[in-house]
Amino acid sequence: MGLNNKYLFFVLIIIANIVLKSIFLDATPFWYDEMISVKDTQLDFGHIKHESEWDNNPPFYYYCLWVWHSVIPVSEFNSRFLSVLFVSFSIGLLYLFANKYFNNKTAIASSVLLTLSNFIFFYGQETRAYALVLLLSVISTILFFKYLNRSTVLNLVVLSLINFLIIYTHYIAGLLVFFQYLIILIYYKKNSLSFISIQSIIIVGLILLRFTKKQFLNILNFNKKDDFWLQTASFNDLKNGLSELFYNPLTAIVFVAVIVFIISLYFRNKIQDNTHVKFYCFLIGVFSIILLFTIGCFKPLFLPRYLIFAIPFATLLVVNQLFEIKKVGVFIVLFFIGFETFGLNLVKKNPSDYKIISALVVKNKKKDDVVIINTKDNLNLFLYYAYKGFLDHRKSDSICKENNIFAANDLDVIKQINYPKNSTIFLIQSFHDMNSTNNPFENYLSSENKKLYSTDFYKGLEFTVLRHTK
Repeated sequence: MGLNNKYLFFVLIIIANIVLKSIFLDATPFWYDEMISVKDTQLDFGHIKHESEWDNNPPFYYYCLWVWHSVIPVSEFNSRFLSVLFVSFSIGLLYLFANKYFNNKTAIASSVLLTLSNFIFFYGQETRAYALVLLLSVISTILFFKYLNRSTVLNLVVLSLINFLIIYTHYIAGLLVFFQYLIILIYYKKNSLSFISIQSIIIVGLILLRFTKKQFLNILNFNKKDDFWLQTASFNDLKNGLSELFYNPLTAIVFVAVIVFIISLYFRNKIQDNTHVKFYCFLIGVFSIILLFTIGCFKPLFLPRYLIFAIPFATLLVVNQLFEIKKVGVFIVLFFIGFETFGLNLVKKNPSDYKIISALVVKNKKKDDVVIINTKDNLNLFLYYAYKGFLDHRKSDSICKENNIFAANDLDVIKQINYPKNSTIFLIQSFHDMNSTNNPFENYLSSENKKLYSTDFYKGLEFTVLRHTK
């Protein structure tokens, strides 16, 4: 393909992704994970890294979003659009990489599949770090192979900086660095010492410079008290994870079959062209999933979104192999594209919707009425939609005190609330077993007050209204 056509496709892929992912970008409100990111944009820039002292994610994405919102105001569309740009350029750059190291047919088909991936579509519309992880992973890969072709100190330093930023965005994505070391040791032994030593010095040096002591302690003490919500992995988790990462359950079956076939070709020395590139794609796209699942069987770490960086490389590997089967492979790839096209979810599906509930409460709430949010983690979501300008407040305590709003994780908080006589109590719950007979918050309040209304109609939420008459 000519140079002009190659870059024309690159631009078209980026534009197509931006348009598709922006059509209904603000159709759904923020949810809990996104509000964490939004709130961090209101911190002083120098304080952002201290959030990682309690959070399980490093701060680089929050820095990016802070800079973004220093120019563009916070809103569902504006906040998510940064992730749209990250994902769109990721897929565009992957096209250039695939066009160079595989072929144009593989590059185009893989780019189309990635554009239609519901998993990538969701995180491409999410105000979280995963879209940035995807972009940095593709950039790192391009720079890595650029270094292999031209081993200059400048190329190595730039690659090392990007690899540090990957770790500074999401710890598990640092697997890319480990796999690049492995490729160097297997295929480029002469350059391995300088590559590994220089890059390690740069990355470790930046980690020591940027990570705080409490952040290191948080990493080392992760889940020692078994208080992390994620559980150890089971085979069912692997099955569901592959279905999400590899597009859908049907596609996942074909992907696994093709990957097993590729492994057999590798051991029979049947792979001749670009062996190091294909092995790299296998390590990132397949072995990273196997590795994290294995660790996840003992430590709660296996979650599909942590492996979003694996999707492009597994796709390249499988699509390229399918095209080598000639007409049958082409038919399968086209079938995948058609299947994904008809199954594409253009509207982001969030686990909970505080926007509707907040508007309903504000409309009906009187001065002495009480609002109880279960759990505390969702207080900011309620305040964001209930009180205009909430993000301008450095503290939410004054708003809560003035409006009788309480956030509670246990009954002790509820028991200490002073309920004015004849006041209405609005109980909003999420992150619990909805419709369960074991609902201590509602059970306690119903025993002390008259229940007027209860429903779980609102997405991801249970809403109960009570009247205090004592």
